[in-house]
Amino acid sequence: MYELLAADSEIDWSRCNIFWSDERCVPPDHAESNYRMVRETLLDRLPHVPALVARMEGELPPEKAARSYEQVIREVLPAQESGIPRFDLVLLGMGDDGHTASLFPGSESLQITDRLVAADCVGKVDAFRLTFTYPLINAGRHVLILVSGASKADTLHSVLQGPPQPWKFPVQGVHPTSGQLRWLVDADAAHDIRQ
Repeated sequence: MYELLAADSEIDWSRCNIFWSDERCVPPDHAESNYRMVRETLLDRLPHVPALVARMEGELPPEKAARSYEQVIREVLPAQESGIPRFDLVLLGMGDDGHTASLFPGSESLQITDRLVAADCVGKVDAFRLTFTYPLINAGRHVLILVSGASKADTLHSVLQGPPQPWKFPVQGVHPTSGQLRWLVDADAAHDIRQ
């Protein structure tokens, strides 16, 4: 996706502010850094520098990094009447277990309603992650969830056609309050979806 965006000559990146919905608690040059991956596949390929590139500082202590990132978001983005800033686009994915951003099944971050960004120790990977919380994701004007691969077919079926269980499938907690939600799903992931 990032490589396709980098090749699109019609996007005026000088008018774009780029943020991360989640990050591993690692330095920006670490092999597992989301920032590093986006820098290599998108940012380094752009003909014009984006207006703002605001990365999550995964090298800081997790709680400090989460609070710092929340402050940056509040300084850059206008808040709605609810007091929550609103992104024009929130681009998410879905993991094999139904997680999105770094909102994992059973994680404490699923319950947070008074913060925009959280630091959470994810038991499944035994590491801290920084993540947008539901209030910030659901304030988005447009929320796009990308899902690809046959390994996600069973989970996607449960997410879209099963009962609401956001503690088990966190992506089910994505419901924009006054925005638009779209799913972009490849044929392999959509194999078990019935219309």
